[in-house]
Amino acid sequence: MKHKKKNKFFKGLFVFLFLVYMTIYISESSGYYEFKNYKKATLTKEKIAEFEQDIKKGKSVSLDKYIDNYDTNYSNKISNVGYNLSKGVSDLVNKGVTNFFNTIASLAKE
Repeated sequence: MKHKKKNKFFKGLFVFLFLVYMTIYISESSGYYEFKNYKKATLTKEKIAEFEQDIKKGKSVSLDKYIDNYDTNYSNKISNVGYNLSKGVSDLVNKGVTNFFNTIASLAKE
C-alpha cells in the first residue's frame, strides 16, 4: 500500500514538473520574452526621441521624466512572515553560536 502511495506521488510530481517545463518551453519558443524585451527597447527609443525633442525646444529636462521605473514590489503577507521567521531564526542561531564560543573561551581561560 505504501509503495502505491509513493508511486502515485512521484507520478504526480513528474506530471507537474513536465507541465511547468512545457509552459516555459512554449512561452520561450513563441517569442514571448523577445517581444517583451522588444517593447522595452521601443519604449526606450521613444523616450530618447522625446528627450531630443525637448532639448531642441529648450525645455528643462529631468531624468525622471524619461526613465520608466520597473521596480516591482513582490512582498505580501506570506513573504513578510517568511522573512521575519528567517530573520528570527538567524538571530537565534547567531546568539547561540556566540554564547557557545563565549562559553568555550571562558573555559579556556580557567
